[in-house]
Amino acid sequence: MNPFELEAAVKAAADGDASAFAQLIEAERTQMLRVAGYYVRNHIDAEDAVQEAICRAFTALPTLREPKYFRTWLTRIVINTSMSLLERSRKTIPTGGAEAEYLTASHKDTDGTLDLLQAVSALPPKVRRVILLKYMHDLRLKDIAELLELPLGTVKTYQNKGLNLLRTYYREEIEERRRAVEPIAADSAAWEGKDMESELSEMLHRSRERAKTLFENQSAVASAELKPFIEDVFRHGDQVRELLFIWTKPGTEIGISVTLSPDGDLIDYSVDMELYTEQEKCLHLPPEELFAIGERFVRDHYPDAPDQFSALEIEDRGDRVFFSCSQYASGMPLPRSGFWIDLHRSGFVTAFKYFGSKPEPVMPDHILTPEELLEEVAKDLSMKLYFMRLHESVHSQGDDRLHLVYMPQPYLINRPAVPESGESKKNAQAKDDYDPCAGANEPILEVLRRNEPGVPADPETLLESLGISEAEYEVLREVDMGSERGVVYRRREAVPAAEAVDSTDPYTLYRYMQARNEETVKVRFDRDSGRISSFIDFREETGILQLDDRACLEIALNLLHTADPFVFPHLRLNLEEEEDKETEQPSRQNAGFNFSVCKDSVPGFSHHVSVSVNRTTGRINHYMSADLGMEELEKLSLVPSLPLEEAKRRLIAALEPRLIWELDYSDDRSGDGHYMLRYKLVERESGLSVRMIEAHTGQIVTDNF
Repeated sequence: MNPFELEAAVKAAADGDASAFAQLIEAERTQMLRVAGYYVRNHIDAEDAVQEAICRAFTALPTLREPKYFRTWLTRIVINTSMSLLERSRKTIPTGGAEAEYLTASHKDTDGTLDLLQAVSALPPKVRRVILLKYMHDLRLKDIAELLELPLGTVKTYQNKGLNLLRTYYREEIEERRRAVEPIAADSAAWEGKDMESELSEMLHRSRERAKTLFENQSAVASAELKPFIEDVFRHGDQVRELLFIWTKPGTEIGISVTLSPDGDLIDYSVDMELYTEQEKCLHLPPEELFAIGERFVRDHYPDAPDQFSALEIEDRGDRVFFSCSQYASGMPLPRSGFWIDLHRSGFVTAFKYFGSKPEPVMPDHILTPEELLEEVAKDLSMKLYFMRLHESVHSQGDDRLHLVYMPQPYLINRPAVPESGESKKNAQAKDDYDPCAGANEPILEVLRRNEPGVPADPETLLESLGISEAEYEVLREVDMGSERGVVYRRREAVPAAEAVDSTDPYTLYRYMQARNEETVKVRFDRDSGRISSFIDFREETGILQLDDRACLEIALNLLHTADPFVFPHLRLNLEEEEDKETEQPSRQNAGFNFSVCKDSVPGFSHHVSVSVNRTTGRINHYMSADLGMEELEKLSLVPSLPLEEAKRRLIAALEPRLIWELDYSDDRSGDGHYMLRYKLVERESGLSVRMIEAHTGQIVTDNF
């Protein structure tokens, strides 16, 4: 995904487009696992950290001010969740130095890992299947849902249930190991880390000087008086893969980022345009001069790269020009191969990314023809009604208004180009029978019987009920997010541990995020109405209560009725199956509840509500609204003008399968993935990915990028 595709996808995801967010996560998943694996040291915990990071990122994405910083922002979240998980399970032995974060886990921890299969075997059968497929076979949740013929929501429930049970299983064992390890921690750390510390220190010094030389060659940047801000090392297993260096102007986050390989080769480079003066940015060089500048930059680092890959592809992006080269196999580009470079019109390089060459995949002996694939799609396809907002930034037909749409089931994701047979074909064709409107309505009705119809609570009053008072909390920072305003609060007397460290050394990504997020509460306000649209509590608090699910649900429902009484009657609580309820462990600190929004048995797509309650304090630690205006929904006709069968016929007629190479990470322990041949389903005329069909006008809805 090049920078422009990335920015467009980030904006779309921030506006609530779940498919765009899924594409972002799919593109970044390998890097996320690599970063998480570097900290937590095993595949299960890395997946756990990444899943938690994905949830946090989905909720917090609208707070990201600059889409171009998405990758760094996402990496910070992964580091934060990884280190939080690591701290909870006590899998590192701190020595007090920065290098402590790079030490391997204690030998005692290996014994716990060997016990993992026994813990998994004790899980309920349905939960165990999902955990094994997800974490042992590295399948995506969508693939698991199709494989087991289960709704995606049920698979997510099983996943969360399994992880919570595993955490409970290990809690006592971890505490015992922590007490056993503490007396010998210092000696063990010194013995295990001696050689690693020396080697790492030398590598950091060498790479730091190399990175510094690189950015000092950029004259305008060299005069900016930048200071070291972040230094970090990323591993895959025991092998150092990348070294990150970030310099910024003191007191700001404006600066330059350089990522190197252990051998000093440039992997990633980006510079904030704010470092350049308006005079420096006012030039407007012709494309041929920009081409020459870009080629010279690439050859300075990889002399043969412009000749090794395909001819440069050029995209004119207004004040920037984007050049890319990819490796091709059988006439099709390989994702994440070659390189790209982004140049400002004035002639300076704003970003560069090098992927290099990849092992060329082998074309299968037999592949489906486009006609055969369309026959399979038509045979498997069903349509479901949803209402959703078609964002102008996401969909070519978008107008930022609510629409009634027919959503294809299964979704029109890329299909394998190789014929499938037997059980794999049956599983691949499984339908999603999940009905978001089948959730429980009785808890909502019970609250409505006890309360008079009301209006949304005043934001200040709602904040008070969430534990944020002006007397105790201060505003740490504010972020302008267009239609929303993001505010970060922190308790006035709180001094985060990371800030208490008196050090002039650069941050690691974890220490930076610790200093930035520790003991904070992040709130998003709708700019027009002032209402709270999301609430995330990063405070680590434990109380004396022992609330069960029923008590926590009551707290969650009271919040929802107070926060948005107009949407409240349309909520449906997504219930777990009875079998799952029997496996619940009250010792889990948080109880989470998810609600679908439904009207006249039609669910909202990407319009849902989630709440999480701390069992020991009774406080809400997470809330995400439906992002839905009821007045607009009331005006939308939920009776389709287009018959279902006609909608299906039009959708199939508009599809054109196109062969592509796609990266697949299943059963790939290197973290780099391997290529599979797939069909991408696009609209015949535009070549854009087809998503759905408007149920009133019959218009095909596509992505706009």
